[in-house]
Amino acid sequence: MPPFGAHLSIAGGLHNAGASAAALGCGALQVFTTSPSQWAGTPLTDADVTAFKTAAKAAKLKHLTAHDSYLINLAAPATSCGRSRSLPSPMSENRPTHSACVTS
Repeated sequence: MPPFGAHLSIAGGLHNAGASAAALGCGALQVFTTSPSQWAGTPLTDADVTAFKTAAKAAKLKHLTAHDSYLINLAAPATSCGRSRSLPSPMSENRPTHSACVTS
């Protein structure tokens, strides 16, 4: 049977999503690592990553993934402001995502 999962809030800290997933009986979890509707975000600290990994392990989550911002549009015209802001975004979001989610 495929794992049951949810896309949960990280309000109060990324680790809270792991606890919320456990309470729902999830085996999978998807989170935004920063606000999905703002260009600027607070980078994850090493303590954030450690707390998330601990919560994910305690929740027995097997499938973890992160969602990029809704604002990213790599298909925007090269001359648009959206394109110039979109290009660095996946790289900046993927660094904490990789640390927190992929390697957990």
